[in-house]
Amino acid sequence: MSGKRQIMFGALICLPVCFMLFLNGFRPAQAAETTPQPATHQSGILRHWMDDPLSAQPASLPEGFTLPGDAAPVLCPPQIDMSRALSLVDAVDLALCSNPQLRDTWAQIKVQVAQVGQARSAYLPTVSAQISELNNRTVYPGFASANNTTQGHMTYASLNWLLLDFGGRSANLEVSDNALKAAIDDHDAEMQKLLGEVISDYFNAIAAQAKVDASIKAKELAHRIEDSANRKLQHGTGDRGDLTQAQTAAAKADLSLARDTGERDKTLAELIYALGLAPDMTIVLPDLLAPDKSRTVAALTDWIHFAEHYQPAIRAARKRWVAAQAKIRSSRSDGLPTLSFVATYDQNGYPNQGLQPVQNNITTVGLTLNVPIFDGFMQHYKIDEAKAQADVAQAQMQDTEHQIMKQVVSAYGDAVMAFDAIDASRSLLESARVTMESAQNRYDHGVGTMIELLTAQSSLTDARQQWVQSLAQWEASRLELLAASGILGHAALEGLQDKK
Repeated sequence: MSGKRQIMFGALICLPVCFMLFLNGFRPAQAAETTPQPATHQSGILRHWMDDPLSAQPASLPEGFTLPGDAAPVLCPPQIDMSRALSLVDAVDLALCSNPQLRDTWAQIKVQVAQVGQARSAYLPTVSAQISELNNRTVYPGFASANNTTQGHMTYASLNWLLLDFGGRSANLEVSDNALKAAIDDHDAEMQKLLGEVISDYFNAIAAQAKVDASIKAKELAHRIEDSANRKLQHGTGDRGDLTQAQTAAAKADLSLARDTGERDKTLAELIYALGLAPDMTIVLPDLLAPDKSRTVAALTDWIHFAEHYQPAIRAARKRWVAAQAKIRSSRSDGLPTLSFVATYDQNGYPNQGLQPVQNNITTVGLTLNVPIFDGFMQHYKIDEAKAQADVAQAQMQDTEHQIMKQVVSAYGDAVMAFDAIDASRSLLESARVTMESAQNRYDHGVGTMIELLTAQSSLTDARQQWVQSLAQWEASRLELLAASGILGHAALEGLQDKK
């Protein structure tokens, strides 16, 4: 081909590529909120451009997402020394790195990133080219002298660039951008949900272990009472009935210990499963310690405010509603005219036609106006469908807000109740301990009865269980309140660990 035609053909190919490089730095107003990290070397820039030429991927996607208040994402797999007592922070990291639902929401983010890229690509021209090497032979039966053979090539190149579509592309881009943001919020919401479940399993296991410790103390006390009744009987100052009652109480303490041990093993197994560890893994849990009573529980209105602004499930539902509204505009634009720039270059014929015997070069440049006239009312019902989908998204958003607020109110009530119960359970434990010491002393000196002693022993055992339950409920409920509000991160968990 001539030099002029080569220049024209090259321009058709290079024009969209150059525009793509320009668009790589373009950020629509509704685009993902994060900004790409600058590459440190040329190969990194090239690799990033090849992987994501339209910058549809948020910068945080390759590194992972962080919990609220954290400076860095969770690193997987976490480096944890399992020979030491397992902290809540380590338990959370293990669960975050092994949960399959999080991997699913992470994959959904990547799906939406691809949707954003497709929506941005609509702003670019499309270029196609076709080169054919042909051998045409024409045979005329009865006129052999007229037979001819033509050899040559055909070249075809075209550029099509949509210039005006009355907002269809921008609406589609807004839909995909908000869908991506919603997918990110879904991932964050799943992390908050997982945190709440891990917290529950973690403190259930610690409380179960504490109940076993309390049952061991109750067993030791019951057997001391049995030994005391036996000694009194041997010295002739006791009663056979007292010994029988003491033996019965000791047997009940043995049974309670066996049941509490089984419950502890069950909760440990559930925790190990939630953390994604091997079933035969042995974990060590820390002891429950008394909380810092200088802390208070903020007002319910504050927690509701936090949830309204920070709960990722609510944010995701709101962005889906915005995306559904943008879909209405996109559907309306499908029935409006479009204006496109068209450029073609043909050499020696047209596509899907035979090779012309005479060489020729045809260049076409122009504008194409496409005006939809009648489509059997399909567009009308597409708009109705988009409006209905927006109504569904709005209803789902309101239902999500209602469910989240219900969880916040419930978690708040549990936290306040647990906080108020700490002092009461501590007083109960101290009173039961004093009563037990008094009843033991009275019985040893022959003043008290076995019934009085066993009643005091039962009250002390129950008080220990109430104290353990209060501590576990407070730690779990306050953290679950943070998770329900969508603001639980490593900072709160590490603060609990530092306190202990």
